[in-house]
Amino acid sequence: MLKENNIIDNVFNFDIALYLYTTLTHLGSEKGVEQYKKCLEYLDGINDVFLKTKYYCMLANRRAIDLKNMFEYEGSLKAINSVVKINEEMMQALSLVEGFPQVENTLLRNEELAKAYGTRLQMWPLLWDLNNDEEYVLKAQHDYENALENFSKDIDKARQYLYMAQMQVICGKFNDALMLLGKTENVDFRENDALDKFLEILQGRRFSDA
Repeated sequence: MLKENNIIDNVFNFDIALYLYTTLTHLGSEKGVEQYKKCLEYLDGINDVFLKTKYYCMLANRRAIDLKNMFEYEGSLKAINSVVKINEEMMQALSLVEGFPQVENTLLRNEELAKAYGTRLQMWPLLWDLNNDEEYVLKAQHDYENALENFSKDIDKARQYLYMAQMQVICGKFNDALMLLGKTENVDFRENDALDKFLEILQGRRFSDA
């Protein structure tokens, strides 16, 4: 009946397929590959270019995470680089459009771009662990700063602190990693009682979640 009323379409099917793909990748299921193919099938049937671009970025981001979890780093980087490229060029193009609504001295944020930077940021510690290339540290810093610039929610920014802290730990910069860890809870580890504050916050959160 839903099909007869045209309620089910490629957009609806894609939303469901992407949700299932996300769930399967979280579970580490091998069925994720087949679900990814279904997402591509429904994506191919979406004709609106802006909607298709948005959904492509969502899917490519999820695919990059999936490939990273399977240690396929080259494929993961290729997927997420495409998302970064699309969104960076789109933001650049919009800045040149006469009449496009912008508030002077106010940053225009891009949530999909922020997520892409965050996903790619997670890649650099893994690649550093393979060959200790200093370039990965610079790339991590670039993605970290740009992710923070485009995210607006504190919880999203807190994840970036953790990702960058991982990069610092792998590079042996433990003090810098500790400062980033403290930022997730607004704790400055340069203060004498910082560790007590941090542990108190974590302990309180553990009991509140119980």
